[in-house]
Amino acid sequence: MAARPKPANEPRPAEDVPFNRAIANFRPPVERTIALLKQRRVLSNGYRGRLTELPTVIHVIVNPEFSRLAA
Repeated sequence: MAARPKPANEPRPAEDVPFNRAIANFRPPVERTIALLKQRRVLSNGYRGRLTELPTVIHVIVNPEFSRLAA
């Protein structure tokens, strides 16, 4: 779901404000998670292990970020 572009020379409708705010609040944790996966070289170099183990590897990397956000 992408943010709707603002029409030229028109003010943004009032219903767009909460929609855009929700997207803006959701983006940083997602971007940090992707950065963590790249930092651990899971996404940047490609995963060379068994594909059945990939979900476990991703959970090990991402779960500390989720627990940090929950606190």
